[in-house]
Amino acid sequence: MKKVVNLILGISILLAVPNLSLARVENPKAMQGEVGKYGGTLVWSVFGSGPKTFNLPISQETSSSTPLSFLFTGLTETNGVTTEVEPALAESWKFSEDGLLWTFHLRKGVSWFDGEPFTADDVVFTYNDIIYNEDIATGMRDLLTIEGKKMTVEKVDDYTVRFTLPVPYAPLLRHLGTAIMPKHILEDAVKKGTYMTTWGVDTPPHKIIGTGPFMMKKYLPDDRIIFQRNPHYWKVDKEGNQLPYLDGMIMLIVPSIDTQLLKFQAGEIDLYGMRGEDYAILKPKEKQDNFTVTEGGPTFGSAFVILNWSLPDPVKFKWFNNRRFRKALAHAIDRQTFIDNVMYGFGVPQWSPVSPAVEAFYNPEVNKYPYDLDRAGKILREAGFRLKTEKGEQPIPEKIGPWPRWVFVLISILVLCFLCVWTAIRRKWRIMIIWIILIAVIATGNYYVSIRPVGPKYLYDPNGHKVEFELFTNSGNSVRETLGTLVTDDLKKLGMNVHFRPLDFNLLVQKLTTKPRGDWDAIILGLTGGVEPHGGANVWKSDGELHSWNYDPENRYDWERKVEELFNKGVQELDPKKRKLIYDQWQVIASEELPFLYTALSTYLSAARNTLKNTRPTAYGGTLWNVEMLYLEKE
Repeated sequence: MKKVVNLILGISILLAVPNLSLARVENPKAMQGEVGKYGGTLVWSVFGSGPKTFNLPISQETSSSTPLSFLFTGLTETNGVTTEVEPALAESWKFSEDGLLWTFHLRKGVSWFDGEPFTADDVVFTYNDIIYNEDIATGMRDLLTIEGKKMTVEKVDDYTVRFTLPVPYAPLLRHLGTAIMPKHILEDAVKKGTYMTTWGVDTPPHKIIGTGPFMMKKYLPDDRIIFQRNPHYWKVDKEGNQLPYLDGMIMLIVPSIDTQLLKFQAGEIDLYGMRGEDYAILKPKEKQDNFTVTEGGPTFGSAFVILNWSLPDPVKFKWFNNRRFRKALAHAIDRQTFIDNVMYGFGVPQWSPVSPAVEAFYNPEVNKYPYDLDRAGKILREAGFRLKTEKGEQPIPEKIGPWPRWVFVLISILVLCFLCVWTAIRRKWRIMIIWIILIAVIATGNYYVSIRPVGPKYLYDPNGHKVEFELFTNSGNSVRETLGTLVTDDLKKLGMNVHFRPLDFNLLVQKLTTKPRGDWDAIILGLTGGVEPHGGANVWKSDGELHSWNYDPENRYDWERKVEELFNKGVQELDPKKRKLIYDQWQVIASEELPFLYTALSTYLSAARNTLKNTRPTAYGGTLWNVEMLYLEKE
């Protein structure tokens, strides 16, 4: 009986102590922070539609990349608090004096979800067969190609990989956070040319194989993704206990941010990424409802209106490719009202592709476009645009020169009255009668103009075409939807007839990424950002996957070529001060040419239940950057 009891106790211990499954990992990565407790399921949410793919390298939207980020890992990773690069699947590395030869030593004993060992073969396969494969559309190739030259990635032994660079590459370590993919699962698809359709959302979740802290257990379209703990994970806490602590996570897919707020208030989710308008609602209830609101600085991404410069419509093509037209639009965006009334003060105007949160590279000395409809109208008139009624009539201007029309009329009448008095004194009655008649004509004419129904005024281009186009954004994002309404109303004041249409996020991304020309006029959107400016190479290089304003790399502007030169130069410069000067030039060009009409960056706000421990939320990493260390404590 005693032996049976001991056996049961032994089995219980084996089941209760997850770090025993780490026996094969020779050097697990130890994480700092409070030692947590095992168990529980974290529930959080995203809004919009679900993922479009389970294939991370080809994902182009956060609805796909966000859930997949918990399944895959790179050679390196970035600390969400310090933003410093840290070892991940590579436990260490060394490099030559000229910075062209890098040797990475991989963490031994790491295994994929299916138990197969992670080795150098997976690293070489990921870079040579996926990232550098021209038949596979991935934005990572833009980041890891310098002046058309690729790195050479080769296996030294099962746990050593050598990278040979064609030129120095400053952000190498940060970009080696690229997810490593399993060769034993995906090699056949690459060879057969079917990789682009592999791991679609109809793939059984257990077949998506990674090395991250969580595995995908179930996907219910437009409802939720259920994650379960990876029993083979390669990180431990400071006492050597295997991570993650959580048994699993549930990512709910909800239709709108408003729904997210309601679910957080109802206690149905543990985390919520707040809007400025939510602060006054949630902050007073922190103690009562047992959660904590975190305030951070500006977020690291970008928010903007983008115009399609590659439209087949020759009329809109001319408008959107006209720099003065874009500058007029930039002056018509009331950023401060948007920040005050929609973000409730939790935001800053954005003028540059680099967030002010990135102090090492942010350039404050760029062109700025404060809200000024008069200035916008003047720029349009200088470009040959004119206001007319729908019948083609020229509307009477409200201003004559710098003055309102009534001031001009009043001055005219006063001058004529003076002339009347002067002629009366001189007894020149006939001339005086003429002045009186002129006074009557001016007064009557001004009254008639004031009450005359001339109809709405529309803006017409120099060739007589009415300025009219569509503006899209993703539905469910109340902040962008409100911004779209504000922008539409202000452009209407300039005479533009803009049709604002929110769309499902995945449909919107499909419009934006459809090539060669894209099925859209203008879009309000945003891009995630980071601390490394070269992370935008796939946006700013002419052949980049997200170079979405001008789809034709053969039809580039000189300034686009200059930006590409700056990116190629900046990525090779190892001196931080010299790098900043290079990227400063890029930001100035971007603010002059305006491929993006930047709006405002939100201040980071989040709310989390106090039962969720080890949270270290930041504007860069959010709340889940250290998800393996999070644990739930019973109330």
